Amino acid sequence: MAMVEATPEGYRELGRFTPLGGQSWTAPIVADGKLIVRNKEALACFDLM
Repeated sequence: MAMVEATPEGYRELGRFTPLGGQSWTAPIVADGKLIVRNKEALACFDLM
């Protein structure tokens, strides 16, 4: 995952991490300041604030 600030001039990377390792086929969900990701074995929720 990468969090970026996008502007008309380009983007600036704010952070990057691998939430669960391996490959995730589902789309990540961002809701209420949380990032929810899932792969075949696990589901994880990360606080983005």
